[in-house]
Amino acid sequence: MGISFVFFITLMKVRQYLLRILLAYRGWMYENVREVSIKTKLWGLTVKFVSGYQPSLYSCQRSLPRMPVPPLDETLSKLLDSLKPLCSEEEFKQYSKEAADFEGTIGPRLQRLLHLKSWWAPNYVSDWWEKYVYLMSRLPLAINSNYYALDHYIWTPTNRQVSRAANVVHSILYFKRQIDREELTPLLLRNTIPVCMAQYERLFSSVRVPGEEIDELLHFDSTESRHVVVWRQGLFYQLNIYDDKNQILSPAELERLFQDIIDDADTNTRRVSVRANAVLLPSQPLNEGNGLEFRSRILHRALIKTIWISSSRQYAW
Repeated sequence: MGISFVFFITLMKVRQYLLRILLAYRGWMYENVREVSIKTKLWGLTVKFVSGYQPSLYSCQRSLPRMPVPPLDETLSKLLDSLKPLCSEEEFKQYSKEAADFEGTIGPRLQRLLHLKSWWAPNYVSDWWEKYVYLMSRLPLAINSNYYALDHYIWTPTNRQVSRAANVVHSILYFKRQIDREELTPLLLRNTIPVCMAQYERLFSSVRVPGEEIDELLHFDSTESRHVVVWRQGLFYQLNIYDDKNQILSPAELERLFQDIIDDADTNTRRVSVRANAVLLPSQPLNEGNGLEFRSRILHRALIKTIWISSSRQYAW
């Protein structure tokens, strides 16, 4: 038993590093799709064989090659080429002088630090991009960062809002379950080269916590994230979407619950009193035993962060 386990681990490690070595080849990038060389064809067949017949969602993550660090002079040259059409001749001369000064002073030292980071980080730029470009951005999220999904806008099998919403939610939850179980196959370039799928880990059950200077990104495990939020008539509802057997609610059950939310919100006369950016009205159950809870305006601390971040430069506390 012990020998078999050691052999299996060794085989997996050999496969992992062999695939990483294969994916370091970049000759395929510069070849016409219709005129592929024999070398690239043999390479592609080997990559498919080593990757496996049906790779899981994250099975190739550890085998992906690291992001290469371009030479400093090449980076500065491309920077100046991109700036030239956007500035005057005098400005371009100033930028060229600053680039030369940077290359001759602190630039090589920073380049060595960048190389050092690239040895232990899968991608030396992703964490900086997330922090300084994404989380420090003060632009509204609704059209600049957050994604959204709609059902068919041409083909409409029904005009009932609750029916369409139930089907959309059920389809999204089914997709989320496929991600949790790693049943999706990784995206492949030319049906051969796997790409990074790390962002799928935070596609759902994630929240961006607002801050004055920089926000914070939180991700919750699927065992904790078990509800969706429904907005109706300015009221927010927390709707549990799993039954007692840990199965996703059917579209018919979701439709019934959505209709309950509409009926309650349309007849609800409660008012929210907000003083000093604090919600004073406590949450109360809507109906006993149906898994549906009522939250006036804002659900809880985590959801406060989600809602208020959509309004540029506004915070809940």
